[in-house]
Amino acid sequence: MFAVPVARHGTLVGYLWASVRDDAAGFIGSHRGAHAVGVDSAALTAHWEDQLRTSALAELAPIATLHHLASAPEHPTYGGVAAPARPQRARTLHHLQNRANPQDDGVFGPL
Repeated sequence: MFAVPVARHGTLVGYLWASVRDDAAGFIGSHRGAHAVGVDSAALTAHWEDQLRTSALAELAPIATLHHLASAPEHPTYGGVAAPARPQRARTLHHLQNRANPQDDGVFGPL
């Protein structure tokens, strides 16, 4: 599994992830980060999941989608892939969830 951090004006708002083995991708938002930049968490997640869906419809592989989104400019409301703009190995979705939301109870919604 690979992931890239998503930030708005330097504040982490979540992670985009891609699984090569399962041909899957998703977004894990940071509730604290979204609040800090004044963005609704649900809208933030919907934006990034829409970006992933658009890439899937264009038949981009999940890892190629991360590279594609890393080259896109920062969205004025929802941010963009933070530097370094290369997908990095991630241990598990649970690990990413804990990095995005360190004070959560470990329960997270649909990806």
